[in-house]
Amino acid sequence: MNLKLQMKMNLNKKISNNEMIKLAKKLGGISEAGDYVNITDKEIDFKISKKQDLLSLLFQNGVGSVIAFLEKYVFYYDPVQIGEVFSQDSGRIALIYAFKNYIYVVKLIDGYNEIEISDTKGESKNILCEDGRKVEIENHIVMAHVLFGKK
Repeated sequence: MNLKLQMKMNLNKKISNNEMIKLAKKLGGISEAGDYVNITDKEIDFKISKKQDLLSLLFQNGVGSVIAFLEKYVFYYDPVQIGEVFSQDSGRIALIYAFKNYIYVVKLIDGYNEIEISDTKGESKNILCEDGRKVEIENHIVMAHVLFGKK
């Protein structure tokens, strides 16, 4: 499966030159020709394409370490969508949210009837949505944040 990961986020603190070099090396190790990476001291924006499944894209092969690395530079008082994963075959298959100083991956299962929310350690919580109603994903991010025991 050919997947595309796209993320754009504001940084809550300035990234040092050494940290920027570390991040660039991590992204350089997983990016391919035609991918886009832009890192400034206030914002990170990148698009990466891979031929593999979602789980290995996000939690293996360096992307998970990039997302975990970025957690120390993110802080949002409210849940904010900072990225998404697309499949050329089936369209959008996951959303990436930031809340407080954590990053979560939201996988839509069977439309909006069920979602799976994972943290950067790969732990996940499945949440059923009542009556198949579209519920704000941001509400579920807050609930999962509490269920994961994060402050």
